[in-house]
Amino acid sequence: MASLCYLNLHHLFDAVVTFDDTKMRKPNREPFVEALKGWIEAHEAIMIGDWAERDVVGACAGGDEDGLRTVR
Repeated sequence: MASLCYLNLHHLFDAVVTFDDTKMRKPNREPFVEALKGWIEAHEAIMIGDWAERDVVGACAGGDEDGLRTVR
């Protein structure tokens, strides 16, 4: 989050989840699920990542029970 503030981009995001929020790192699914809590429905969300193996694996893990989908 500090990087987003430094670059003055923090106001562009509805939710930012960091390790401090879940104590879990990607590709664990929990950071993805946490980002959706109280904000929007999963089908309305977009996740932007910089490391495909870590980001896509986490978003795809666990099936569809929480509504997360991945577009490749």
